[in-house]
Amino acid sequence: FQRPDFDAPIDVNAYLRACPASATARGTFFQFVVDEVEKEKRKIPDALFQGIAARRWVSWSNYPVADFMRLAINAAGVVHGGLPLGEGLRRIGWMAYPSFAATMAGRVVIYAFGEDLDALMMALPRAYSVSISHAVVTSHRSGSGHWRIGMRDVYNFVDTYQLGVIEGAVRARGFTPQLQIRRGIRKCDADFDL
Repeated sequence: FQRPDFDAPIDVNAYLRACPASATARGTFFQFVVDEVEKEKRKIPDALFQGIAARRWVSWSNYPVADFMRLAINAAGVVHGGLPLGEGLRRIGWMAYPSFAATMAGRVVIYAFGEDLDALMMALPRAYSVSISHAVVTSHRSGSGHWRIGMRDVYNFVDTYQLGVIEGAVRARGFTPQLQIRRGIRKCDADFDL
């Protein structure tokens, strides 16, 4: 495990090539990105939709993960353009948990497990299974306040955006996350020590 390097260059095309066309994500995550950009910029710039056909998404309908990846990249540039792309994607990820928690399905998943941090970490596998196709997520408590999270086939920037998703969820519970990452051989695989 090592500390994440958000300054490292990101080969966006390699990530997009690694993402199968059959990989999908729920529309709620697309819309939250647009909503956050609008909140930050007070309007939605056309640059946000560069390379993406749709501009509106139905919350629990499925859309291509590759389109979400393009949207996240565009949002990172629009909102966090002065930062390295990895840091921008991480910060876009911080907003995913509040978006998921605001949906009916998200509230059901979170309520079923409870609202403390341990319960939230136990809910991660289920939350990912209803949100992103192909994703296989595991979460194991390895001590008080210490978790190991495994992500396989999580194509949308597992080492930056998804790391930010975990940080955002922990922050929403009032804690300061400390994460280390062990990248997998494939761009869609990683393990986190939280």
